Amino acid sequence: MIKKLFFTAILLAFTIDGISQATADERAKDLTREMVEVLSLNADQKNKVYKVQFERFIIADQIRQEHMDAPQIRKSKLKKVYDKLYGKLSAVLGDELMMRWKQYKQNN
Repeated sequence: MIKKLFFTAILLAFTIDGISQATADERAKDLTREMVEVLSLNADQKNKVYKVQFERFIIADQIRQEHMDAPQIRKSKLKKVYDKLYGKLSAVLGDELMMRWKQYKQNN
């Protein structure tokens, strides 16, 4: 009985990790798809935006898991991730497209 519980706990831990990976991937794909539609990105820009977004979601998920019990630390670290995100996206898209994205997000 204890062996079954132990096995189930381990299986659940791996499943949760796998789900969070897929979730980060799907969120990155969805957001990239939206940015491609709104900003008419080319294939190179699309790939770079996806990589930036995927990395952002993975790091943010890790921060949320590591600092579940420390909301102030979690908030501070997530803010740093989002600040870096803007810089990385600006490097890929340029100022004009970033301004269009910002306007789109404010209106939707």
